[in-house]
Amino acid sequence: MLSSFLLIFAIGTASAGNGSFTYMVPDQKAPFKGTLFDDRATAHLMSLPEYYEEQCNLNSQYKLDIQKEEFDLQIKKLKGELKFQKEEIDRITKEKNDIIDALEGELKIKNKDHEKWYFVGGVAIGVGLTIGIVRSLETQ
Repeated sequence: MLSSFLLIFAIGTASAGNGSFTYMVPDQKAPFKGTLFDDRATAHLMSLPEYYEEQCNLNSQYKLDIQKEEFDLQIKKLKGELKFQKEEIDRITKEKNDIIDALEGELKIKNKDHEKWYFVGGVAIGVGLTIGIVRSLETQ
């Protein structure tokens, strides 16, 4: 008992945030005006700031985790939509390219290169006209 009294008395007045507290023994006069708490109540009061700070940190972390999960879900959804849109664009582009190729093939069939025939026809007509003119002049 004497050692605990000396220990308590040696600690003297301690500071806790915005106020002061001291350890006292029965029949000891208080060094300042205030409210008297036992050791258990003082320990509880001194641990409250840490408790509330930890509660705030846990609550903040919980809300941040929820928000992170919501954002991750939105990102996953948007990536899925983007993948779908890219596949749709690729499909439409392939269809259009196939249609273009088919139309170009039909156009080549319909518009074959007739320049050779025009040349041959022109030469034949020219030769025929020349022969016709020469013979008509010979007969006169």
